[in-house]
Amino acid sequence: MSTTNTPTQVTLDRIIATAENFGIELEEAITGRSAQANVNGMPLFFVLLETVLVIRSDFATDEPTQSAQANYFLAANQANASYVLARQLVVTNFDTLVVRSEHELSVAGGLTDAQLEHAFRRGVDAITTGHQIMLTHFEELNDMEASPGSD
Repeated sequence: MSTTNTPTQVTLDRIIATAENFGIELEEAITGRSAQANVNGMPLFFVLLETVLVIRSDFATDEPTQSAQANYFLAANQANASYVLARQLVVTNFDTLVVRSEHELSVAGGLTDAQLEHAFRRGVDAITTGHQIMLTHFEELNDMEASPGSD
């Protein structure tokens, strides 16, 4: 990594080097546009597009997609209303619901190393925090449903 204050193009190599500064070992995908890592038990995916770096984490649930259980959707809505740094989604394209946390970093104009490092850390923190907020809301909804008199 350079120490220049001039923004330079964000590449996957720079992202991997930045991750190493935080002790995160990214495994590059065959495409050369994405990488993944497991950070404290959380799977993180990094996808570099032309103007944005997307950081995403997916968690499969045990809840069948065709279930009438709405608590994951309600929890995502509550998390999105209270925490704006990462989007919380419920994906229904699989046999079971998938809880997704997603954060985007604008990289169109390039970034200095310090900016990339800050944005990377903020993005990873946003994903982990957003996911935890959503799970907390989900547990609260389940507790309210299970408590007596919640009919």
